[in-house]
Amino acid sequence: MKTIFTLSSKIDKKTGKSEVYVRFTGGRKMQLRAKTGIFVKVKHWDDEFGRIKSVSRMTNKDEQKVVTKTNELVEGLRYNINTRFEEDQNKVTIDKEWLETVIKEYLGPDTRKTDISAMSFFEAFDQFVTMEGQLALSAQQSVLALIQS
Repeated sequence: MKTIFTLSSKIDKKTGKSEVYVRFTGGRKMQLRAKTGIFVKVKHWDDEFGRIKSVSRMTNKDEQKVVTKTNELVEGLRYNINTRFEEDQNKVTIDKEWLETVIKEYLGPDTRKTDISAMSFFEAFDQFVTMEGQLALSAQQSVLALIQS
């Protein structure tokens, strides 16, 4: 069993970020790949280790915080996938859908899918208020929402 993170080859020209993919292998017969919804600047990614490079050399403190939180998200996701696999391997079918479900449960709802640009302020505010339990409550999930925007 192995959980490897890689960057997508598609790079956003404005932000210089690329989406992190997870590749989960559980032997020769099971090789799954899914998007995580986490975006990282390409210059911060270490392909060899499948994680973000050391933040100690960065001079911008805000960038250090974002990179540190993003790295915590990636490592937490790795741990969560491996733990859930150990729990679920004999109970459910382990497939791409299972992997995507585990990612969504860990990271919370995908904030990028809601297009509020066409809404008035009050419509957007009403939608925000009615989301209740879907809102990302933890600090890590809030950082993820900021990174995605």
